[in-house]
Amino acid sequence: MINQSKLVVFCLVAIAGFGQGQRSYGSTLTVKIQGIRSTQGQIITHLYQSPDGFPGKHDKAFKKQSVKAVSGEIEISFAELQAGTYALSAYHDEDGDGSLKTNLIGFPKEGVGLSRPPAERKWGPPRFDDAKFDIGQSGSTETIKIEYP
Repeated sequence: MINQSKLVVFCLVAIAGFGQGQRSYGSTLTVKIQGIRSTQGQIITHLYQSPDGFPGKHDKAFKKQSVKAVSGEIEISFAELQAGTYALSAYHDEDGDGSLKTNLIGFPKEGVGLSRPPAERKWGPPRFDDAKFDIGQSGSTETIKIEYP
């Protein structure tokens, strides 16, 4: 009887302490994507947690969403995120093939946008540090403006 009591107490303590020290994954990021010029294709959005792969190596993105394109503005959400620092990239895949078309030197031939576009265009791809933003426990809303070449 005493061993069973100890086992029950141990299980209750273990269950009560299970969630201690774990980080919350309940934040939601709402993304408003503006400036979509047509209903052709899809809008593909990538969420990054670090500079690794940002913005062009989409296989390194933390999360990805693809939605049918609509003219004007759409809104998507990334749910169950940990509070922290992120950056977004999005593009209008007008031909619907799932990849961003670029010219011979790597400039996009389809519409693109970032969570925090640089104030002035520089040579080379944008940096994570220029596009980053923070998500708190209560979530966040970011706006991306798609710009076409």
